[in-house]
Amino acid sequence: MEENQTIRPDRKPLSVAAGALCVILGALWLADSVFGFGIFTMDRLWPLFVLVPGLTFEYYHYRVARVPGFLVPGGILTVIGLLFFFETFTYWRFSQYTWPVYILAVTAGLAQLSAAVGNPPGLLGVVAALGLVFAISAISVLSSALFRVIPFKIILPLTLIAAGAWIIVAGSKKPKR
Repeated sequence: MEENQTIRPDRKPLSVAAGALCVILGALWLADSVFGFGIFTMDRLWPLFVLVPGLTFEYYHYRVARVPGFLVPGGILTVIGLLFFFETFTYWRFSQYTWPVYILAVTAGLAQLSAAVGNPPGLLGVVAALGLVFAISAISVLSSALFRVIPFKIILPLTLIAAGAWIIVAGSKKPKR
């Protein structure tokens, strides 16, 4: 007897993905219980209490009711939930550098709302301003981390040399006609 190798037409891809996710999570949980990795503990999984409501808001807007107001808390909670997972799995070692992500979370939620309601002028300005604040904050954090590795008295001359070289190269090119 030859078995049909195709998936039954009544089986939806979502149920296959959900089943595969359950198998993978069960295998990981079993390995965690047997070998004591410490992954499936509340010390590690508490960000789910932030991430799952955020993803639920997102799901509800995109799949159920198209309520744009759900995108703001959905975007904020999803970004912060992902950040909290990163922080817990790195034992909060990078928390002094990741604070701009909180600004990014608000920006993400408002940007989704702006896109969903047709980019109203006032909201778009707020999203742009928050994006600029995030960019400046992230550059500030990255540059302060860089100054710990390479002293400022070396970075400034290197920056001037690179800028001068770029100006020379850009100025020596023949204009296109």
